[in-house]
Amino acid sequence: MLENGDFHAGLQHWEATPNGVSLVSTANSRMLLLAGESSDAAVRSMPIAAKAGARYRIATQIRLAGEFEIRLLDEKSEQIPDSEGEFVANSDRVIVQLRCKRGSQIGISKVSLLPVGPRVVIRSVRDTYPFTKLDEPFQLIAELVNEGSETIERAAIRFIGSSHKLFEEHKQEQQFGPLRVGERIEIGWTIAGQRRAVSPFAIELEYAGRTAKHEGFTLRHRPARPDDRVVASVVASRRMVSIANRSLRITARETDLDLGMALVSDERARVDLGILRQLAQLRIGSAVMPLWSAFKKATTLQAELVGKNQHAEWALKLYPDHFERAVMLEVRYKLSRRTENVSLELFPFQTQWPMRIQGQRVLLAHDAGGSWLEFQGVRGSPLTFIASAESGTTFLRSESSSVMPASWHRIAGMIRIV
Repeated sequence: MLENGDFHAGLQHWEATPNGVSLVSTANSRMLLLAGESSDAAVRSMPIAAKAGARYRIATQIRLAGEFEIRLLDEKSEQIPDSEGEFVANSDRVIVQLRCKRGSQIGISKVSLLPVGPRVVIRSVRDTYPFTKLDEPFQLIAELVNEGSETIERAAIRFIGSSHKLFEEHKQEQQFGPLRVGERIEIGWTIAGQRRAVSPFAIELEYAGRTAKHEGFTLRHRPARPDDRVVASVVASRRMVSIANRSLRITARETDLDLGMALVSDERARVDLGILRQLAQLRIGSAVMPLWSAFKKATTLQAELVGKNQHAEWALKLYPDHFERAVMLEVRYKLSRRTENVSLELFPFQTQWPMRIQGQRVLLAHDAGGSWLEFQGVRGSPLTFIASAESGTTFLRSESSSVMPASWHRIAGMIRIV
């Protein structure tokens, strides 16, 4: 896609700043040298044909190490590729810009830009058990998105779970397609019941000669608010943690997996807004690790929870912030070994009420009118607010990064009714 990405034709198909850009040749190769001496040094490619909404990967071969940045430009916007070098084209033309800031230099022997090819991801899986009544069937719903660069003509998905009682029509694999670039689809299964309190399952997806898999579990638990006589901002014990500020209350009760799933309530409207699937979760690649936690201690100001498994150790702190009129969550975690593509997700929220998204807020239209919920990052790595009105889900996610073992990481966020 990118013409003269190896610079063998000099700077043909590239535009360069007046200073700080040169070509260094050897017997076998040529290198683009960006040297920001008195000012920034940069080159830009000529416009490259792309497909709006498709995902591409840009890569560079470095001959002389240094600091520089890659930006992808179009008529209306510019963006920085993610940690994997990937980005989604916003228009049918894209420009690659390489910039070295003043005081730095970099030597680049090759730049490549390629479509990622077929890629369907299982973006999320949720179940409706917490919203059902006793002995009612519930739904398990997978949200699939084509995050590749080409249409998927045909795909198949199947549910695997020996502890779940499926209706007959859902025991076979389901086929779907075509799924266009950027298109989203939901596929569900009706579960008549589950034989265990914690019932594991897997979802397997096949498409274009590739596979994807999601492993999870459903929990036989329906969160509930505390007794109406409870008015304190912090109520905590081994069996229940409930934190409130103004009209917002978050209540997590003990389950077969310790404390995790929590009810989110608007106390003024006397309406349950939805649930937190867990207070926080680590995402490692496409796998999700819920941070289920045990009660450690509490004061009149805060509650502390802790957890540990073979992969990680973590500590959670929940408390009301009366100045911000919010419930705050601080998470500290460390991993047992070096791990790539790790991000932390706070407040993974799910609702059955119709949802409208506005910035970092969602409006939940319920029987008593409506409630605005706001989600914000507070400390640590920047948090991105991700919401889907179609699925009724939201969460805050940190940037994906490599995490070294035995090093504690700390991130905090807040949720409030506005």
